[in-house]
This record gives sequence, structure tokens and C-alpha cells, in this order.
Amino acid sequence: MNAQKLKEAGFVETTYAGQEGVFLTKRMSIGSMRYGSEHIVDNDTVLAEDMAVIEVVPANKQFPKGGVRMVVENTDYYEETVPLDTEEGIGLLRDAGVSC
Repeated sequence: MNAQKLKEAGFVETTYAGQEGVFLTKRMSIGSMRYGSEHIVDNDTVLAEDMAVIEVVPANKQFPKGGVRMVVENTDYYEETVPLDTEEGIGLLRDAGVSC
């Protein structure tokens, strides 16, 4: 995935102590995500105004082309890291506003 395209969609570069590479992250309300609002918001444990963090992870041994994951802050909900070039990865990026 093109880093510039991700940045144009609102992703920002993030680094973590003890981890190699640059991650690209975006924070947005789960209710503003099409899939998120339809399938994740339950108005009990996950509310529409809860913030999701979508993160593109750099290429590594497990994900040679990089991966993407999501966590909803202050809840137990998260999506495991999936390869960027899969249907699930592309779907998550589209839900985060990236034109794929």
C-alpha cells in the first residue's frame, strides 16, 4: 500500500520504542466506519462514538507486504492483524477512508 495514499486518507506516521519500522495510524469514531457502524457497534460494549485506531504495520517476517489491524479504544474489541493485500485488509482500509 502506498504510504502517501494512506497519509492523504488521514494516517500519520507513528513509531514505538522497541519496535522496528514506521507504523501508519488513524483514529476515527467506529460509527463513522461503514462496516464498523453496521457490524461492530452494539450500543452496549461498543458505542458509535468510541474511537477506533486503524494501524498499518510495516513489512515483517509474518506479513512480508505489511499488515493492518484495528482496536476500539476502551473496549475489548479488536481486529487481528491481517495482510494488506487480502480482502479483509483491503476492506478495513476502505472502511478507514482509503481508496483501494
